[in-house]
Amino acid sequence: VTPEYRFTLPTERALRLADALVVLSLTEESNICDISVQLETTSDYLKTSYTASELTMIYQQYTTFFDDVGGFMSFMMPKVEGITLQFSDKTLFAELSNGMQINKGLLIVSAEDIAKMHEVVLPELPLRLTAKTSK
Repeated sequence: VTPEYRFTLPTERALRLADALVVLSLTEESNICDISVQLETTSDYLKTSYTASELTMIYQQYTTFFDDVGGFMSFMMPKVEGITLQFSDKTLFAELSNGMQINKGLLIVSAEDIAKMHEVVLPELPLRLTAKTSK
């Protein structure tokens, strides 16, 4: 468990084949403990510049995942609206060369922004990339 109280589930193929389970034992009452699942890219995709095609590919993977997980109930799943890049410095504020802004350590890139951009150059390596979703 990280200092942020997060943990990553292992993704080895052998665990999937063995139908491995994660069992959580909570000491707090269930109405006090908050557990959420967040889908994020692997560290292979963390870098200081992205082309529009790279962000489009990541965005499409998130969209496909949410559509596939929802199946016939996909209308109940969150809608992917873009990508959020989170930086380790939660106070980071930066104006990027393409006019986008990192605010409080977050850069939110909408699907429309991805379609209009050529490249985004970041001042530092992001901590994680996640889907920007809405209900």
